[in-house]
Amino acid sequence: MREQVTPFVELLAGGNFYISTIKENFGVIESALGIDNIDLDSHSSSSFNKGIAVGCYFGKPKKVGDGKFALRLSYNRGGDISYVVRNSVVYNPSNGRIEYEVGEAPANYFMLQIGVGF
Repeated sequence: MREQVTPFVELLAGGNFYISTIKENFGVIESALGIDNIDLDSHSSSSFNKGIAVGCYFGKPKKVGDGKFALRLSYNRGGDISYVVRNSVVYNPSNGRIEYEVGEAPANYFMLQIGVGF
């Protein structure tokens, strides 16, 4: 029986959204009593992503809807997203504001996927 190989190419486009909320840090007693945290501030970031994926399906299904083995390699490139750095939140009494450090992370990746496609 001859193995059937079906190649494919996908173009990818979309958004990447990251939202972090800064809350009051309660201890064990407050949490155990069910006291709700207070939202102090939030930070959000977004970027536009684009990419390409190539791959192929292996096998010939016996009937419609049967899965085939799939191999896919994708590359995604997006702008940097920003986030609140852990343990950087401080209260500044001189201006009465909450201050925090913002870090950046790239939204670029290569991904190899192996599985069953339909």
